[in-house]
Amino acid sequence: MTRNVFRAVSAVFLACSAVGLSYGQTDRVKQDLAASFSKFDAVRIASDSANKGQTSLSFTRQGKQVEITIEPYDLRSSNYRAVDTGKSGDSPVDRTPVTTFKGLVNGDAGSIARFNTRGSQLEGVYVDGGEKLYVEPAANYSKSAGSSDYVIYRMEDVKTDETLHCLSQFGQKIGEFQMNQD
Repeated sequence: MTRNVFRAVSAVFLACSAVGLSYGQTDRVKQDLAASFSKFDAVRIASDSANKGQTSLSFTRQGKQVEITIEPYDLRSSNYRAVDTGKSGDSPVDRTPVTTFKGLVNGDAGSIARFNTRGSQLEGVYVDGGEKLYVEPAANYSKSAGSSDYVIYRMEDVKTDETLHCLSQFGQKIGEFQMNQD
């Protein structure tokens, strides 16, 4: 089970990795992102799963190298079980791999990081130096973005609620997160 989780995490983050940390965006992607955000950072996230049970995410934001260390964080209880109920009765369903992660920004003991995966996509929120930053696939906002391209933004830089159209309704989660933090 643990190996399957790490394999799944590694596969997701390898899909998101870039050899270089520079971001070679097209003008079209930048225009598309600018339609949704007044300020944003377009990045490629490199990952390293070499540490036992942990994954390191690294990228450059505003000229600063950021490294976030995350580990699987199963939100399900230890006695969680899924059951398929059908005409022939109940049958247990295998536990799916963990898709939620928690961690810290390296060098900032007061930071938090929460990420989740959906297929090969990564999304989440982290707090660095007291600033809350959201991470989403740039492809949520631009058809020209590649699968390893991400956008990082602050809530106050979102131009309208209508532009938040993530695969997982992340925009709604952001609103809920904001309300729970106030």
